[in-house]
Amino acid sequence: MKRLGLNLLVFVLFVTSAFAQDVLMTIDGKEITSNEFERIYLKNNNDKVKDEKEIDEYLDLFINFKLKVIEAENLGYDTVSSFITEYNKYLSQLAEPYFTDDEYEEFLIKQAYERSLKEVRVSYIFIKSDNENDTTVAYKKAMTVYDRLAAGEDFVKVATEMSDAKSVEKDKGDAWFSPVFAMPYKLENFTFENKVGDFSKPLLIDNGYYILKITDTRQAPGKVKASHIYVRLQQNPTEADSLKAMELLDNITKQLKSGVPFEEVASTYSEDKFSAQKGGDLGWFTTGKMLRQFEEATFSIKNVGDYVGPIRTPVGYHYIKLTDVDPIGTYDEEYENLKKELTKKPRYQKIKEKVISDLKKEYNYKIINDLHDFYTKVDSTIFKAKWSDDFFENNNTILVTFSDQKLTYTDFYNYLIANQKISRDENVKKYLDEKFDDFVKETIKAYEITVLPEKNEKFKYLVKEYHDGLLLFDITNDMVWDKAVKDTVGLKNYFNENRNKYYQKLNVTIFTYSDEKAKKKTIKLLNKKESKNLSDSVIVTSVNKKGELISIDQAGVFKEGDNVTVDYIIGLFKAGKIENSQKVVILEDSKKIVYLNNNLPYVKGLVTADYQNVLEKNWISSLRKKYNVTVNQEVFDKVKKDALK
Repeated sequence: MKRLGLNLLVFVLFVTSAFAQDVLMTIDGKEITSNEFERIYLKNNNDKVKDEKEIDEYLDLFINFKLKVIEAENLGYDTVSSFITEYNKYLSQLAEPYFTDDEYEEFLIKQAYERSLKEVRVSYIFIKSDNENDTTVAYKKAMTVYDRLAAGEDFVKVATEMSDAKSVEKDKGDAWFSPVFAMPYKLENFTFENKVGDFSKPLLIDNGYYILKITDTRQAPGKVKASHIYVRLQQNPTEADSLKAMELLDNITKQLKSGVPFEEVASTYSEDKFSAQKGGDLGWFTTGKMLRQFEEATFSIKNVGDYVGPIRTPVGYHYIKLTDVDPIGTYDEEYENLKKELTKKPRYQKIKEKVISDLKKEYNYKIINDLHDFYTKVDSTIFKAKWSDDFFENNNTILVTFSDQKLTYTDFYNYLIANQKISRDENVKKYLDEKFDDFVKETIKAYEITVLPEKNEKFKYLVKEYHDGLLLFDITNDMVWDKAVKDTVGLKNYFNENRNKYYQKLNVTIFTYSDEKAKKKTIKLLNKKESKNLSDSVIVTSVNKKGELISIDQAGVFKEGDNVTVDYIIGLFKAGKIENSQKVVILEDSKKIVYLNNNLPYVKGLVTADYQNVLEKNWISSLRKKYNVTVNQEVFDKVKKDALK
C-alpha cells in the first residue's frame, strides 16, 4: 500500500497542472497561472477591483510573495517535519467539508423534523452482551425473548423474567414517551416507523440486544418554560426528615394561597438553591429532560401562569409553575436547531459513512481476504497494549483493493499496533471488525484527499493557499521577524544611524527638589521604583516626611513641542548623550529630576519594526537578483481588462 499518511503533501506537486490556465508569469521556469493571481488578488481586496493602477501595484506584491515561497521550497522548508505535521493537520481540516453529503444531511434533518411532531411510548427488554456473556449466547437469549413475545406472552411478564436492565423491577421495562434524538438511531428507526402493538426483533446496540414494543403515541407538545419550588425528600426517608418536609410544604402552601408571588416563595423556601436565585426558573425544556412525574405534571398545566403541586418525585416534592410555551414551528423555523442538534448525535456520522460508501463504489472496492488469520492470532493482550505477532510482519497478503491501492496484512497489523491501548476487555472478533472498518475508512479518506485537487478546483487553490502561507510564515520569520530580534548588533547599528527618527515623545514624571539631600534621597528611591513597584506618590510621601522637600511638577506622555523640559531630554537622546537604558535625568540648573517611564520598549518596538522592513526590502532585492522573473504582458493585460469590466 502507498503510504498515504506520509504522502498527503505530495499532491501539491501536481496541483498547478491539474487544471489548465493561462500562464501569467514564470519564475526560474516555474509557471504561475493568471487564475492563481486573480484568486489571491480578489481575496485580499474583498472581491473588489478599484482601478488599473492598483492591479499593477498588486502584481509587484504578488511577485514578491511567490519569490519568497519558491525560495522556501528551494531551501527545503517544505521537507521539515514540523512543517509537514502542521500542513497535514490543516489539510485534513480543509478536506473535512468535502466528506459530507448535502442531500443525505437534508434527509436526516427532514426526518428529524417529521419525527419531532410526535412522541412514542416504548417498553423494552435488554439482553446484555459482553465477554462474560458471549454475543452468541446473548443473541440466543434475545431470540428466546422474541419467540415468547411472538407466541403471545405478556410483554411485562417476559421483561420481568428475562431483561438484564437494572430498572426492570421498578419500571417493568416501560421507557415512557421518547422524543426524537432521545435514543440510538437504530432504536429510534423502529420506534417511529412502526405502530402501537408492534415489537421488534433483537436490535444490537453497543453492549447488548434490545427488543422494543410500541405502547402509545401522542402529539409532541414542543418546549415549555417552568419554575419550581423544591422540597428535598429522598425515597424511604426517616420520620424526622418526613416531618421536616411536611412542615415546609405546609408553610409553602399557605404562602402561595395567601397570594405571595410564586417567585418570591421560591427564592425564600426552595431547596434548589441554584434556581431559587432566579425565582425558581428552570428555563426551557422538552419532554425526556426531567423526571417522569415532574414532566407529566408540567405538561399537564393548561395555562401559562398556573401552577400545580406539591408533586412527588424520587427526589422530593415540587410546586411547578408554567411560565411560557413554545409549540413546534414549521420546518423552516426549526431547521437550524435541528441541524445543530443532529451534528451532536452519533447518527451524524452516517453522512460521512455514506460518503465513504460512495467512494468505495467509485473506486471499485473489493474484499480479497477476510480477517480469519487475525481472528485466530489476536488475543486479549491487545487490550493491555502488549499484543504483537511476527506472522504479520512484511506479510503482503492482500485484504482489500480499491482504485490502484492494495491494503495488506502488514498495513492492518501496523494500524492495530499503532492504535492498541489499555482498555476494558471485550469480544476480540467484534473489536477487530470495528478496527478494520475504521482502518478502511481512514485509508480511503486519506486517498481521496490526495486526489481531491484533480476533482475540485476550489479545494486545489485552497490547499495551495495554505501550503504557500505556511511556507511564507516560516521563511519570513527566519529571514525578517526573528532575525531582527536576534541580530542585536545590526539592530543597534540601525538605531544609531537613524536616531533622529525616534524619541519624538516620552512618558515622564518631572520632580522638583529643594536641596541636595532631597535630590539624593529621591534618586535613591527612583532607582528602586521598578524593582519595588513604587508609585510616584509613595516616593513623594517618603521624601517629604520632614517637610515639603520635593513635588511633582508634571507627569504623562509628552510629544516633542509640548513641554520644554521634555524637548530638552529628547534632544539629549537624539544627540546620543543619554543611553537607551537610562531612567533618571538630573537637571541641576532648574532643580528638576526627570524619571523616564518605560520608554525603552516603546522605542525598541519602533526600531525593531523599521529594521524588519529594511531586512525584508534587502531580502526581496536579493531574491529579484537570484531568480529570473518573466511576466506575460499580454496575459496580464487580459487579466486587467477582465477585472475592470
